[in-house]
Amino acid sequence: MAEIARPSVVAPRSPRLFYRRLSLADVEPFHTLCLDSHLKRYLLDGVDLSREWIVEAVTLSDRLFNSDGVGLWLVERDGVCIGFCGFRVSDEFGPEPQLLYAFAGVHVGRGYATEAASAMLVQTRRLGWFRVLAAVDQPNVASMRVLEKSGFVCCGRVPGHFGHTVLFERFEHTASERIAASVGSRWSPRVAQTWDGRAITHDKDAVRVDLELGDIDLTVRVDAPFHDDPPPESDDLWHYEVVELMLLGLDDTYLELELSPHGRYLVLFLHGVRRVVHRGVTLDYRATIAGSRWRGVARVPTGWLPPGTRALNAFAMHGVTPHRRFLAWKPTGGILPDFHRLTAYGSFDECLESDVLEQ
Repeated sequence: MAEIARPSVVAPRSPRLFYRRLSLADVEPFHTLCLDSHLKRYLLDGVDLSREWIVEAVTLSDRLFNSDGVGLWLVERDGVCIGFCGFRVSDEFGPEPQLLYAFAGVHVGRGYATEAASAMLVQTRRLGWFRVLAAVDQPNVASMRVLEKSGFVCCGRVPGHFGHTVLFERFEHTASERIAASVGSRWSPRVAQTWDGRAITHDKDAVRVDLELGDIDLTVRVDAPFHDDPPPESDDLWHYEVVELMLLGLDDTYLELELSPHGRYLVLFLHGVRRVVHRGVTLDYRATIAGSRWRGVARVPTGWLPPGTRALNAFAMHGVTPHRRFLAWKPTGGILPDFHRLTAYGSFDECLESDVLEQ
């Protein structure tokens, strides 16, 4: 059996800074850095991290070096540890490693963050990365300026501990469009038939899903009948009353969005049919129940959309087995309901809206 090739790890270099790969031997200086008031405020949500968390962070960094060729580096200046930088996967933001950099308060304002970010981008170019991600708490204006100077652009917002967390992305060359549509485009796939193509009996049972493309978010609005099913007891929302939206991109990469009338949600990133590559991101979602109907609003960062998003489908499920109902915008056919039949999805042109959506 051939040995699996691992990405090579080469220490970064920059004019004023020295970079040392984070290891278990660095637990104490790394922990001390993480307790710095400035660093803690802008990167660690103001929390005093335990030594156990630090050890786990080192372990996760090692795994990321082994799998992706990137991880965390301690940054030194004249033999003094002044900060750290590199990459880390944060479940709340998506499946890809995100760039981060942090310096103790006495060392900020000297251009070290910009220098370190540039050194990290040299690493990603060497590894052949096409896209680099970063996330910054909205109050951290200085860090956002560093990203903008480094060629990053805003691609969405998600709820954070200090207002919103702003998502950024940077491409090495011209990126394929996330979705071939202009800002302000609107679509309305109406879920009004069963999964196997039979029309529903009562129009009031139809579900309206409205989409509106903004400059950094895709707003998803749901207006659906409320069937008063038991509220979810797990994250597997497909077993409960739920509306689902699927957005399909190139190479069978797709985003699955599940929205519950009770305010619960689930976001799945998939590459290939049912092949989940990431879950657990934080979504800006609100839902309200009013009598016999419920409404929900979700704001999906455009950076989450699969590259070349070209097709979609919308579904609704409610009821308890054996009386459970499965509704669809585009019927999927087959013997049993299967919402992952990607060939059954429809184009955006088929549900393009020309009227202004109700606010």
